Amino acid sequence: MILKEYNPISKNYSVNAFVVLIMGIILAFFGGLIYTVMVFIPIIYFNFLIIIGISVGISMGSLMLFKLLKIRTKKFRFKLLLIFLTFTYYSQWIGFIIYLQTQEFPSLYLYANYWLYPIGFFENITTINSYGTWSLMNMNSPVNGIFLGGIWMIEILLFYTIAIKFFNMFPENPFSEKINKWYPKFILNKEFRAFYSAEKLRKLLENEGVNAIYNLEKGIPGSYSRISIFYLENEDKQYFTIDTISIDRDNSNAKIPTYLLKPTEISSIEAKKLLEHFKYKKEFFFNY
Repeated sequence: MILKEYNPISKNYSVNAFVVLIMGIILAFFGGLIYTVMVFIPIIYFNFLIIIGISVGISMGSLMLFKLLKIRTKKFRFKLLLIFLTFTYYSQWIGFIIYLQTQEFPSLYLYANYWLYPIGFFENITTINSYGTWSLMNMNSPVNGIFLGGIWMIEILLFYTIAIKFFNMFPENPFSEKINKWYPKFILNKEFRAFYSAEKLRKLLENEGVNAIYNLEKGIPGSYSRISIFYLENEDKQYFTIDTISIDRDNSNAKIPTYLLKPTEISSIEAKKLLEHFKYKKEFFFNY
């Protein structure tokens, strides 16, 4: 069997891409406003949770927009995500500056006005860094200068890293240019034996083809392979993927996937036979 991975055709630079860009910036606008809630919480650990929540929220919202508006390629999606994250972080600064000036949570009017016309934006940030706005524990002087700048850098790294890590949990999946829709995903109703080497898995499929799937023994609880079929009626090409699933020892409900085989082409006949033989569960639209 010759393994042919799915290769998306980039048709991103369209009306859909422009709509996604606008909607993503709107998402960032409100995400930054929510981010500003941190100024009312003096406990640093809760602030950390807010950073996680906002970064995952922006990443999740972006992925939903990409799916709904059919943005195909992961590279272009990633560029858009970086734009949305940057606008979110910028928006958070807008909210923080307004709070320092008014000592109140920003009204939507003030926030939108300064967001569009950020006069003295960088001067305000420089002033905040010079004088500081908060202290650590029993310190008499506020945190400022290089130390404060270092904390901001850590915050930025956390914000972007968490969002990108969440984004990378969702691999590139097949889209039909012919029918203009995403392939639905069907998970076969068998937990196959676990694979830990993508190279060995590829060699097995190259030697035995799809028939190798029928001969795979059952996996063990907590470590097994999941085979999914991307099947779309009236399409000439169908696809399948193989992931190894591990159960988190600290949380038995958390399943950690390792993507070993990207969407790989099979015929409609082969895909139908696999679905009929093993039966299947249809995956939720936003879960892949």
